[in-house]
Amino acid sequence: MLKNITRCLNLNNANCHCLNLNYISLMFIGLMFLLPFVVLYHRLPIPSFYGEWIAATLGLAAMLPLLHKASWQSFQVPKIALIFLGLAAIISMQWMLGMLHSNQYALLILSYVVWAFFLVILGGYLRRELGWEKVAITLAWFIVIGGLINVGIVGLQYA
Repeated sequence: MLKNITRCLNLNNANCHCLNLNYISLMFIGLMFLLPFVVLYHRLPIPSFYGEWIAATLGLAAMLPLLHKASWQSFQVPKIALIFLGLAAIISMQWMLGMLHSNQYALLILSYVVWAFFLVILGGYLRRELGWEKVAITLAWFIVIGGLINVGIVGLQYA
């Protein structure tokens, strides 16, 4: 890790920018695991509105490495991501056949499915660039920290 940091301090290194984006992206995904569950605003009509928007914003921000040209050189779509394309096709067919009660509902579901599709592609990219171990340990720590924060909030509510 220290080698990567010292290598990135060299301004002539072309791999530095993409490497930093990969770690920043992993941090955004970790925050996506953490922040929506500790949002204290739960207002009607949609109590999970703020948590969902925080997750969506962090998920889109995490996709920054996919905008870098180097990430498309060895582009691969994980096989599991094809499930989301199949779901999008099923929802589109239901929408065209009039089986969904509104256009907005269909577009909302399709936006969630497309977002999930791109997050799976990002996960595959980060796994190739950073390795399973780095990704899994980082996300596990974010889940543990989020759980501890939730336990603390619940403890304060009942104290």
